[in-house]
Amino acid sequence: MRCFNKQPSNNAQNNVISITDRTDQPIPSNKRAEALLALAKLVEYRDHFNKLDGFKVDWNNPKVTKWCITIDGRKVNTFLPTNRYFLYFGNKITRDQFYDTFHELISQVQILY
Repeated sequence: MRCFNKQPSNNAQNNVISITDRTDQPIPSNKRAEALLALAKLVEYRDHFNKLDGFKVDWNNPKVTKWCITIDGRKVNTFLPTNRYFLYFGNKITRDQFYDTFHELISQVQILY
């Protein structure tokens, strides 16, 4: 994955920089960079789905059911959580619709686990 420098240069190759993490170390591969971008997209899409449902997660209230999608090794799971997970929804239907819509993006982030 490539990003372009804010300041143009006469040499087009100098305009391309690596996507970096907080320590300014290059992300080691395009595949990992794509997985990180997929992760960011999933969080945005999750927030949109939950906003449409009027669902705001309350991790301190165990009485409120949260429907989640997780990745355990190379296996994607959908279940009711006991911990906090980043793909959470207020009902099973929304969770399943999200998975059906974005299963390809979800599979891209598996290399991060």
